[in-house]
Amino acid sequence: MSNELTNQTKWRSCQPGELQLLAQRRLAAERRAFLMRSGGIIGSAVLMIGGVYVGYSAMRPMEEPTFGGIVCSKLRAIASEYARGQLSSELRQQISTHLSLCESCQTYMKNMKMPAGMKQS
Repeated sequence: MSNELTNQTKWRSCQPGELQLLAQRRLAAERRAFLMRSGGIIGSAVLMIGGVYVGYSAMRPMEEPTFGGIVCSKLRAIASEYARGQLSSELRQQISTHLSLCESCQTYMKNMKMPAGMKQS
């Protein structure tokens, strides 16, 4: 039976360099497959890291707005001293600039309860 198979298949001699060319093609195919697998793994890792970063960014508190060199929370902490005129001229100027630019703090100052007889600056 093996004799019949040999008789039906005609073998030919390889040309010089033909086996080397076949081996090079096979190696190139293996490299492409490796790069495809690696690219998928690396891409997945990048997506996962990006997702973690986005999730972390969403959890961080947002930075407070700064107008006139002073943040809203500081302005609100010293608002009563500002209204009583107990602050330095430099700090009063910063607060004045902040109030001219920040609607939220403008509203806060308008709604701030002042003791009787106290005038808001």
